[in-house]
Amino acid sequence: MLKTPIVFVCHDFGGVITKEMLWIANNERFYLPIAVRTQLLVFFATPHQESECCPWPDIIFDVALASTELNRSNRRHIITSVIKSGPAGVIDVSERFNQLAGQYRVLNFYPMEENDTVGAIVR
Repeated sequence: MLKTPIVFVCHDFGGVITKEMLWIANNERFYLPIAVRTQLLVFFATPHQESECCPWPDIIFDVALASTELNRSNRRHIITSVIKSGPAGVIDVSERFNQLAGQYRVLNFYPMEENDTVGAIVR
C-alpha cells in the first residue's frame, strides 16, 4: 500500500462528514491506514459548533454518498443519524473529533464579509 500522505479539503458540512469518517477510521481496523496517512485537514466554512450549522445537510450528505460504498457494518446508519440530528450532531462530531485533532494539522477558513470587488474575504 502506498504511504502517500492524505489531505482532506472540506467545505461546509463536508467537513463534519470528514471528521466523522476520520473518527470511524481511527476506531475500525480496516480503515486505520486512512487515519494514519491523513496529515492535513483544510476546512472552508465548516460548522464546528451548533450556531454554525448549515440548514441543508441532507443534500450534502446525498452528494457525498453518491460515489461511496457504505454497505459495510452500520456506517451509513451512523453518518445518517449524525446528519439528521442537525446542530446537536455537529456538536457530537466535533467533541469526538477533538479527541483526535492533535494528530492532524488543521486549517480553518471562514467567510468574514462580502466585497463586490473581491468577493468573500476569509480569515
